[in-house]
Amino acid sequence: MRMLEADQRVHNGETFAGAPTGRKSRWALYGVLAIALMLTPRAAAQGLSLGLAGGVYPTKDFIEHTILRPPYNPEIVRSDTGGWLAGGSVEVHLTPRFSVAVDGLYKLLKYEEAATFKPELNPDGSKEVIGYAPAPVVTWQFPVLVRYKFRARRVNPFVEGGPSFRTAGNLNRTDPSHVGVSAGAGVEFRWGRFALAPSARYTRWGGDGARANVFARPDQVEFLLRASWKIWGK
Repeated sequence: MRMLEADQRVHNGETFAGAPTGRKSRWALYGVLAIALMLTPRAAAQGLSLGLAGGVYPTKDFIEHTILRPPYNPEIVRSDTGGWLAGGSVEVHLTPRFSVAVDGLYKLLKYEEAATFKPELNPDGSKEVIGYAPAPVVTWQFPVLVRYKFRARRVNPFVEGGPSFRTAGNLNRTDPSHVGVSAGAGVEFRWGRFALAPSARYTRWGGDGARANVFARPDQVEFLLRASWKIWGK
């Protein structure tokens, strides 16, 4: 946590200046959907899997800050650390080793802001915080990942990478980025048409939007478990 003078917002040595990303993210998403539609007829011969995915993450949701505004109360933001995410998954098998997977994952980001203070001043002129108000932010993230399996057997190590898209609601003075890049690795265990795949995934999100006063942490690490059933193909 850093101490800043009145109304300055500097995080990790950089001044955050949001930029609207909604239009760019929409066009990027349209492009991904168009590619997926073009690939589907060819990929159907190889197979299609549907499943559920979920997991946990150890990283902070937001960048913490303290802004001193004497003689007014300071602005103090504390981020939650870690949480869970869950949703569905679709995997289109292009070849025995290559596939494209799209997840839809619900993830609740949380921070809290100092809301009540003791009336008397500390010797340094600051005020002691009595209570914090929680501020949840609802997000859905949609990674579109190309996955490569090193073997096409019962135990298959794999790597994956591609763009990630995110929508957010109940913003609470935030405006999380809509576009990022994800990469990960894991192992798929297959029994007939059923597969279980634990993995680790890293996502780097772009800059937050112009409306943000509290900034989402751009670096996220997630540990996921995906259970899927191959409904089409061998």
